[in-house]
Amino acid sequence: MTQTAYFRLADARGALRGPRPGLTIMFAVWLALIFASLAQDLVSTDEATRLWLLDVDYEGSAYTWFSELLLAGAALLMFLIGRERPSANRLVNMQWLLLSGLAFFLSMDEAVSLHEKLTEPLQAALNTTSGLYFAWIIPYGIACIVGLMLAVPFLRSLPRRTAGSMALAAGTFLAGALGCEMVGGALMEDEYALAGVLPYRMASTLEEALEGLGVLIIIRALLDYRQDLLDRRS
Repeated sequence: MTQTAYFRLADARGALRGPRPGLTIMFAVWLALIFASLAQDLVSTDEATRLWLLDVDYEGSAYTWFSELLLAGAALLMFLIGRERPSANRLVNMQWLLLSGLAFFLSMDEAVSLHEKLTEPLQAALNTTSGLYFAWIIPYGIACIVGLMLAVPFLRSLPRRTAGSMALAAGTFLAGALGCEMVGGALMEDEYALAGVLPYRMASTLEEALEGLGVLIIIRALLDYRQDLLDRRS
């Protein structure tokens, strides 16, 4: 089977493949945690009465732990794909393994908030304000631009459906991680000086929601693509 024929078959299988129970459960948990945090903010933004376990913007919350697991799960799927793909194109296999390492790094970053530790020294050095108030956006944003440019040939090596889903996942994730973070930074610096006020809370919740949704989209794409690989080998 030629690569073009395989891509067409993979796209057709992906379109016909029904919902996955495990992924449905993950989506339900994501939705429940987002709405629990949102409901808490709409009732009150008083930090003294806040249930921090349900606060999506708090490092020790259930949602943060869930996000770490999602990213680690995506990383594991990428690693398995890199190992299970036919060895004819070692460069593409290596790219899958590099993506896996990146996803594991993001999972670790979510756990220890490495990016947030960059904000204070970068703020002092660059005097960042407004949308760049959270200055970690600068190095991470540059890395994202370079990474997206380098990812174009890799995406072209994938079936159209898989490549489209991965591009959508990356766009959704970055809209939250960078876009909403910039909005939150502007709100934090402006008249909303406290993290407890509603506009900032809404921006933070949207940020976490988009990040989680992006990871769920890519997990679905990875599960379908890996199943296509296994079907092709059998």
